[in-house]
Amino acid sequence: MKAVNYLKDQNIKFIATNEDLSDPGPIPGLIYPAAGCMSNCIANMSGRKPTVMGKPNTATFEYILTKIGIDPKKTLMIGDRGDTDMMFGNVHGMDTMLALSGICQLDDVEKFKKEGKKDFIPKYWVSSIGELLKHEKNSIEQGF
Repeated sequence: MKAVNYLKDQNIKFIATNEDLSDPGPIPGLIYPAAGCMSNCIANMSGRKPTVMGKPNTATFEYILTKIGIDPKKTLMIGDRGDTDMMFGNVHGMDTMLALSGICQLDDVEKFKKEGKKDFIPKYWVSSIGELLKHEKNSIEQGF
């Protein structure tokens, strides 16, 4: 309620951290509403669109380039979402790895392929980030 009323003033900036609609819950298969649900609600009520600062937006990438100075061609974007993490990496020239321990699964990747959402498709996948910490050569399988 407060946000919608503050946004009546056009001088007030509307900034959202991300557009994720859901996050995985503590029980497998259980999901929670995420920041995108709230920002969508506020946007619909206020009639204003937020400036989104998180992935996959270019502002975030430019900030990383400026502050850290990464070389995208030598960078691996690891995440658990096709629509934010994989898209962020793919659009900005990085290799991508999907961690299946989060919201997105291989069935989702197959769906992205059928829908032609190539930017959502990872180059690699791993069952969990924990697999990377084991230093096992076979823990990362080349994917799609």
